Amino acid sequence: MRVGDELVIYFDGELKDKDTSKVTVTSVEDLGDNEHQTEKLAVGTLVHLTENTITIRQNDGVELSFNSNNCKHEFKNGIREGNWIVVTYIGELKGTDTKNVTVLKITDNDTNVVKAEQKKMNIKAVNETVYATAGVHIRASYTTDSKVVGSLAKGKSVVRTGVCENGCFRVQYDSKDAYIYGEYLTKKKPKEGAPAAKTNGKSPATPQVGNEPQPIVQKPEEDKKPQEQMLAGSVLEVSMNTLTVAKDEQKYTFYIADAEHEYATGIQIGNMVTITYIGSLEDLNNIIVIKVQDSDPNEASKNAQYEGVIVDATMNTLTLQTEDAQS
Repeated sequence: MRVGDELVIYFDGELKDKDTSKVTVTSVEDLGDNEHQTEKLAVGTLVHLTENTITIRQNDGVELSFNSNNCKHEFKNGIREGNWIVVTYIGELKGTDTKNVTVLKITDNDTNVVKAEQKKMNIKAVNETVYATAGVHIRASYTTDSKVVGSLAKGKSVVRTGVCENGCFRVQYDSKDAYIYGEYLTKKKPKEGAPAAKTNGKSPATPQVGNEPQPIVQKPEEDKKPQEQMLAGSVLEVSMNTLTVAKDEQKYTFYIADAEHEYATGIQIGNMVTITYIGSLEDLNNIIVIKVQDSDPNEASKNAQYEGVIVDATMNTLTLQTEDAQS
């Protein structure tokens, strides 16, 4: 049931104008798709991705967090902060409230839509010295699928010349315009020995190696590519940059930030996924993950059952209190 759905409500009792106090609803019928359920798009740069949610920042700086369960995911450019993302959904947004929408697809591969949105980008001109609060990549354009032209180590400075409302900053690098994801630049130089962090103090999502960002994984050219291997396993844990799966009572953690991702039903604990990689499972730190793909249908998700007392409900969520006092 979503805002805009056309419904038939069956009830017992007497309805007087808008007074429903003497009415008992017996059933509700959804008449299905109607003119209000046109597919809509939300376009922005990736802020954060978890097992259940995705947060993007639009051109105007507004952040939207969507429930990303049970919808198609397709990432061709990996999963990194600043990637341009297109979220296809039905339902009605109320400001930044996304509870009444259902996401159908999440992708970074809708080039025409992204380019149209990028053309609307407003860049406010500035001229100021800023410092990196963590190691961060420098790119040729304000999208993380653009070429990496360098990096800025934690504590190092650069001249910022423009502020993009979607969270990217224009900087001068080798006498040319370049771009850095903005949550890692500050006007105040970080204290010596301070841990790598975003400007808000939270731990960086960008993987770090000392004071530098972890290098982008370079996939071999087709004619020089070693033999690819595949591993099918059950998801134990997932984050922005890593995926842990179980296979034959063994646990493997892969670095997946630069891989392709294709999920029919989202990425969930218990999903069966197939990981295509180059390298050896004996040396996970040097494996190159080419692609992560889930199975369809997702039997683990279908078979999940919980019992409890309803303590809260919205259009798209239900909160249960279980016997072990968890909700």
